[in-house]
Amino acid sequence: MIKKFFFVFFAASILLAQTNSLQEIKKLYEDYEYEKVIQQSNELLNDSQLPDSLKIDLYFMRAVSFFAIGNENLSRSNFENIFQLNKNYTPDLAKLSPKITNFFDEVKKEFLKKEEEKTYSPENLEKLKQLAIEREDELKFSMLKNIFLPGWGQVSLNNKNKGYALVGFSIVNLTAAIYFIIDTNKKENDYLNEIDKNLMPIKYSNYNDSYKKRNILISTFALVWIYSQLDLLLNNKYKIQQNLPEVNLSVEDKNLFKLNFKLNF
Repeated sequence: MIKKFFFVFFAASILLAQTNSLQEIKKLYEDYEYEKVIQQSNELLNDSQLPDSLKIDLYFMRAVSFFAIGNENLSRSNFENIFQLNKNYTPDLAKLSPKITNFFDEVKKEFLKKEEEKTYSPENLEKLKQLAIEREDELKFSMLKNIFLPGWGQVSLNNKNKGYALVGFSIVNLTAAIYFIIDTNKKENDYLNEIDKNLMPIKYSNYNDSYKKRNILISTFALVWIYSQLDLLLNNKYKIQQNLPEVNLSVEDKNLFKLNFKLNF
């Protein structure tokens, strides 16, 4: 508790000192002491703990100061530093001369144009293309994992809460389904081999109960399996836009469920 108090006190002290220094520089700026603004802001900008909002204020005053003393190159550089922190930054134009306003707009327009060119440069486009291929391969591999165990694919794509929930439910459900498949076959054989007419209704009832539970568990697992595949495709931020899987569930007879899954690569 004491350490936390001292940490908060220390952080507050630093912020207060930074704010006071900024206020002093603002006073120099308002008094047109541009060279002193540049000098004192240099010292404050060397502080690695300085928040971005204060940096923007300092860069703006420096940009105007450099422009006022005739150094457009350094003025441009400081305006660009602002856009690096906030490309949508717009100053209070009413407090600026038309010359500085026009210069600011020119620098901002050029900066945004350069950023756009960087985004759509051949190198960046190639990187984006390669990243898309990697993500699609990752998604396909995750889908293969999901075929064997619902939820495994979600886990591999870092959707761990949903993934582990699906994995856990699938394992429990599948284990119970396997148990009742075996139990149903056993009770069916017991019923078919029973020769005592008094025991036949009991054996049939036992077989029928197990049969219904088996079917419910198989159907539940099939639905969870299908859900996990569709969730992986539809809710994942890296989606395959084509070659979607085909899923079909059918019942051949009372003892046979057929699940077809087709994934195109």
